[in-house]
Amino acid sequence: MNITMLSTQQGSEDGIRIQEYTEGAEYSLGTTLGQIDLAQAFVAAGMAVEQDTGDVDADADASADAAQPATTKKPKAPK
Repeated sequence: MNITMLSTQQGSEDGIRIQEYTEGAEYSLGTTLGQIDLAQAFVAAGMAVEQDTGDVDADADASADAAQPATTKKPKAPK
């Protein structure tokens, strides 16, 4: 799940380590259950919006993504 943060928040993908998720930054979360839960919680609380990946066959891509390590995209430069 790709999300863009609407506000800076702290969160934990594994329930142990806390990291800051920066307003305006895009994150790719979804390799583990903890990442999926965190991304969905941010979106449900209005702290982030889900990004459309533009994939026609998202189910096939989801299977391929599950084998890839999670990556965090760099925050966009402030305007």
